[in-house]
Amino acid sequence: MPRSRWLDAAAIATWLVCGLPPIVTMLQSPVEGWIAAVWGGAFVIYGAAMGMVLLVDRRAWPPAAGLIAVQSVSAIVRRRGWRRRRS
Repeated sequence: MPRSRWLDAAAIATWLVCGLPPIVTMLQSPVEGWIAAVWGGAFVIYGAAMGMVLLVDRRAWPPAAGLIAVQSVSAIVRRRGWRRRRS
C-alpha cells in the first residue's frame, strides 16, 4: 500500500482524540496516582511506537513488527488501567 500522509495524520489525530476521555476523567475525579502514571506512560509509549512505525520504511518488517507489538501491549495496559474502581 502506498504511503499516504493524510492517513498518517488521521492515525495521529485518532490517537490524540481517543486519549481525551480518559484524560478528562482522570482530571475530574480522583484516580490513584499509580493508575494515572501507568496509563499515561502507556499512552505516551503507544504514541511513540506509532510515530516510529509511521517513520520506518514499510519494507523493514522486523523493526515494524516489534513496534506493533509494543503498541499492542501498551493498548491493553491503557484500556485496563484508566478505569476507576467502583466502591
